[in-house]
Amino acid sequence: MAHLRAWHCVIIRKVGGKMDAVCSRVGFQSVRQGSIERPDEDRLPPPGSIIKAPVFCGAARGRSEGGGVQSRPRPYTNWRPKPDFRFQSRAGVQSRPKLEGRQMAKARSILKRQLEARAKIWPDITNNMLWDRTERDGFVTLPRAFPLIMNIMDDLSDKGFPVGQTYFELWCRLYDELFLTLNRPEEMAFYAGFTGQRAGRTWKDRVKRLADLGFIDIKSGPIGEMSYAVFFNPYHVIKRAYLKDLVAEDKYRALVIRANEIGASDLDDIDDHGQLIVEEEEVEEAKPIQSIFKRLPQPTKRIRPKPKA
Repeated sequence: MAHLRAWHCVIIRKVGGKMDAVCSRVGFQSVRQGSIERPDEDRLPPPGSIIKAPVFCGAARGRSEGGGVQSRPRPYTNWRPKPDFRFQSRAGVQSRPKLEGRQMAKARSILKRQLEARAKIWPDITNNMLWDRTERDGFVTLPRAFPLIMNIMDDLSDKGFPVGQTYFELWCRLYDELFLTLNRPEEMAFYAGFTGQRAGRTWKDRVKRLADLGFIDIKSGPIGEMSYAVFFNPYHVIKRAYLKDLVAEDKYRALVIRANEIGASDLDDIDDHGQLIVEEEEVEEAKPIQSIFKRLPQPTKRIRPKPKA
């Protein structure tokens, strides 16, 4: 029996009644012929996790079967489990997608080639001269098909009344909840490109047209009839307009191809009758929520006792 100093003993395979193991720095394990003692069970993979890999486990001044003293080889630290390897951790069983590692490697390879190509064409440019969203602030999430969507919006509106620029200005103010308070109409009109005495009136006309087309919905409030706005999925609105023959065939076909390129499946959410396809699980989650006032505990009525005569 040879006592081995193992660093995180992970079972690899069983050959001739002996267990082979890969080592990483965690603790001590003792290996016997035909069995293995694992005092720290929660750090080891579940039974049946078999990976074929070379063995890099050495003895700490132990004796081999031939009686000679073995020296501890340099541990191999570059070994990593496969992306689909299920392992046991303190938090429970975790898993990784099979292609996660390959996709990340592919993305890094593409980024590296792009940076090399940029450096060859513009060798004097640095990141400080560019608009890098990872180093700057003030960005908003924008769909890649947004230019084509704006183009179709303008076609759906009456000729001479484009609404794409107004929609784009409103979108740049949105957060993930897709709800917006229209409390700065003059400023929004100016940013959308409307100036002069009729700027506010023209901007309100464009916002109303967006609501009539179904891209947004507006509600009245303290600011007036246009106080709040909610933004719907523009893919759904365009799909319904296409079913009514309101969108040009070439532009809708271009939108379908572009959505397929960027991996957007929003057009498939609407069936041929213009209805939203909802999964059974989503139906249960979409049940109407009770008013918060109904959930609050109602005050109990206090009965004042009558004074004794």
